[in-house]
Amino acid sequence: MEAIRVKDNSDYFSYDDREGNVIEVRKIQKGDKWDDTSYHHTLIFVLEGTANMTVANWEPRSIRKGLLSYVQSGDTLSVFATSNVVFIVIRTLTLTEMCECLKLGDFYHTMDKESVDIEEISLNVILPSIWHYLKGLYTAIGDGIRSKSYFDAKIKELYLLMRNYYSKQELYRIFLPALSNDIAFSDAVKTSWCKYKTIEDLSEAMGFTPASFYRHFTKTFGCSAQQWITTQKKIRIYKELIDSDCHFKELADKYWFSSVQSFYNWCVKTYNRTPGDIRRNL
Repeated sequence: MEAIRVKDNSDYFSYDDREGNVIEVRKIQKGDKWDDTSYHHTLIFVLEGTANMTVANWEPRSIRKGLLSYVQSGDTLSVFATSNVVFIVIRTLTLTEMCECLKLGDFYHTMDKESVDIEEISLNVILPSIWHYLKGLYTAIGDGIRSKSYFDAKIKELYLLMRNYYSKQELYRIFLPALSNDIAFSDAVKTSWCKYKTIEDLSEAMGFTPASFYRHFTKTFGCSAQQWITTQKKIRIYKELIDSDCHFKELADKYWFSSVQSFYNWCVKTYNRTPGDIRRNL
C-alpha cells in the first residue's frame, strides 16, 4: 500500500531520548499518571502491574499484566497507575509498514464487522510467543541498546510475529480503530488534521483539490470532514483543559482560533461552560 505523503517538515522520527523513543520501557509508580497525545501508532504491552487507561472518547478500562492495547495516531491517552506498572511501548509513524506486514487492508474488506464486540477492542492478551519477544527486547533496552537499525528490525519482527500467531479475527479486533476502506488516506488525515488551519489547507497538503478531498473523506469516514474535525477538537480541547495547565492563549493558538475570546465563545457554545469553569469544576 502506497502511503499518502503530507507536505510537512516534521515528518521524521527521532531516536533521541529527549524527543521520545520509537521503542521504550516506561515505568509508572502507583498513583502517578501518564498523559499523551501521540502522532504515532502505538502498541502498549503491560509487563507488570495494573492501571486504568482511557483512550480518546472510549470508556476507561482496567489494564493489567499480560494485556496489550493499540492506540491509533492522533488519539489522546491517559493512564493512571493503580500499582507500580511496567510497559513496553512501540511506536510507528505511519501505517504503511504495519499494513505491509499484517495485511490490515485485507481485514477491513473480508472480516465480518458485526461479529466483533466493540467493547473488547482496546484490550488483548499477550501470547507466549510475543512474551518471549518482549523479554528479549526488555533485556536489550536495559543493556543500553538504542540503535535505529535494531529498533527498525524489532518493530518489523513484532508485526511478523503478530501476523503469524494471532488469528485474523484477533488482529482485526486489535487494529479496528485504524481500519477503513482507504487506510493510507485516513491515516494521513488522523496524523495531520490539527496541523492545518482549514480543511482546504489540509486537502492541498495531501495533494487533493477541496472538492475531491471532501468526496473522498465522506466515503472513507462516513461523515463530513467538518463533522469529524469538530468532534476531534471537542475531545482534544476538553482533555487538555482538564489534564494540563496549558494557558488558554496557547490552546487558542494551537487549535487555530483567531483570539482567546473566540476560544472562550467556542467553549461556551460547545460545552455550555467557559474554559475556566471546566477547570474549576473538576
